[in-house]
Amino acid sequence: MSATSQDPVLRLIVHGPLVGQARMPLAELAELAEGIQQAVRQIGSVIQSGSSRVAGKLSASVEAATRLELIGLTEGSASLAVDFPLEVPRPFTGLDLGALAVDSLVSGIEALGSGETSPDDWDDGVYRAISTVNKALDRGGVTSIALVTRSKRTGSYTKTVGERVKRRLERDRPMEFIEVVGRLMMVDFHADKRRCRIEPQRGRAVECTYPLDLRNDLRELAQQYVHADGYAEMRPDGDIQRLSILRLAPVSTPAGATAESAPRAIEALVEDQEPPPFGSARDFIDPELWDGEEEVDAFLEWVNEARSQATL
Repeated sequence: MSATSQDPVLRLIVHGPLVGQARMPLAELAELAEGIQQAVRQIGSVIQSGSSRVAGKLSASVEAATRLELIGLTEGSASLAVDFPLEVPRPFTGLDLGALAVDSLVSGIEALGSGETSPDDWDDGVYRAISTVNKALDRGGVTSIALVTRSKRTGSYTKTVGERVKRRLERDRPMEFIEVVGRLMMVDFHADKRRCRIEPQRGRAVECTYPLDLRNDLRELAQQYVHADGYAEMRPDGDIQRLSILRLAPVSTPAGATAESAPRAIEALVEDQEPPPFGSARDFIDPELWDGEEEVDAFLEWVNEARSQATL
């Protein structure tokens, strides 16, 4: 197969605040590409053997037949052309495993976007592989990834598709009705996120989500001790993976809580710590953690846009 004599087997077009003037952070791009590559490989394994490989290595023949390479970039929103190597091993007579896997990936994303059932080639291993794309969407820097096949079939991986992938992975997890008492911390008031954390006096902090109608309650109770209950996904070791809060109420500071652990007013913290004034969010940027000024500028632009869209 010649990658230069015809359209690529797959084109990826990335949209979002991090994408500007056909540029985006390399780390974000690598993360997206890895999720798509792994999903194609897992689908190839299903086609070949009837199941993906959740643990252990894929067969060498599947790895070779489904390996994708970057062959070009185009102008516009970050757009990448990918194809198979020029010399693709074909161990399966009459079967282009790689092309079938790519087509199944795009048709599956297309189906999930329409609320339909994904193809039979999608099992838990495929869902787990493609779910890594959610990391970029969850951070808000990427809003969608369009995948276009050589035949012009298109599937768009959006936040809606990502949520359906998450629900598919969570449907078999054990759920229990749980009550938690602890200090309410790290409240995210973004309408699409709605996350927080409850820190008990003992044990691991509990990651939580909450319904929109509790938003004002969480604003009032932030950094205070609360009693929360709801349905939780459980870890294999019996700890809580994530709690979906149904009800929330304030409680007295538990006996034994130290003065340092008791909630304090922001004015008191400022008085104690005497933080210096700052001019902009750039004052908090550590240049050693970023790959140049352009990446910092793109991040700050995304922060400003997110703040302007958020309703607090």
